[in-house]
Amino acid sequence: MSDVPAQKNMAPMHVEPPPAPALRVVERSNKTAESFIEQSSENRGSDKRRGIKRAGAAPSQDSAKALVPDGTDEQTYFLPGNKSGGMAVLLFAAYALAALASQTAPDLKTAVAAALSIALFACGNVFADLERLAKKYIILRLLMLLIAICVPMAASGFALASWVAEGLQWQWAIATLVCISAAAAALFEVRIVTLFCAKISMWAAFALIDPSMITAAALGAAVISLLIIVRLEWKSAEIKRLKREARERVAA
Repeated sequence: MSDVPAQKNMAPMHVEPPPAPALRVVERSNKTAESFIEQSSENRGSDKRRGIKRAGAAPSQDSAKALVPDGTDEQTYFLPGNKSGGMAVLLFAAYALAALASQTAPDLKTAVAAALSIALFACGNVFADLERLAKKYIILRLLMLLIAICVPMAASGFALASWVAEGLQWQWAIATLVCISAAAAALFEVRIVTLFCAKISMWAAFALIDPSMITAAALGAAVISLLIIVRLEWKSAEIKRLKREARERVAA
């Protein structure tokens, strides 16, 4: 009877075995994962703050468009906005120099044609505003082109041509027309249709003084040359337009 309690007291106590190496590896990996999660959350918070700063400093779309000059709408019109007054001053100076060179005064029809060309170019801003008001009506815009460009250029050519018959040297008249043509090229630089109509109107009116076969052939050659120039200028304008649109897209 006394042996049984003794055996119970002498029973070995339960001792937990030491953690296996695999458990240690799992614990270390859990701690590493927790530290990595904390570091990632801190990095996301700092990135978000930096993103907010970048968003606040980034220019808006309107300001980006403002950085790139937008002349697309202006180039769709036939008439320049506020540059026709310079052509009026140039024509007045050309007629004054022609009077000094020839030492003659123009007759009535020559003076009327010269005054008409100056007056119409002086009113160029009015015609340009009217064209912009009627931008949806191509017929009215072509009418503005005819009145504001074709008529004054034809009047200048007719005035110089008729002045030749009154004593003006034809070399001086040709040189004056070349200067007027160069000024028109600078004024209507990106308006190909306007430039073509202006030059044809001026030289055709000059050719009306001597309507011979040689004059007609010379006028035809001038038309062909101008068509080639217009074609080249059109390609150049298209390349400039594509580059401008690319800059606008990058800025936006």
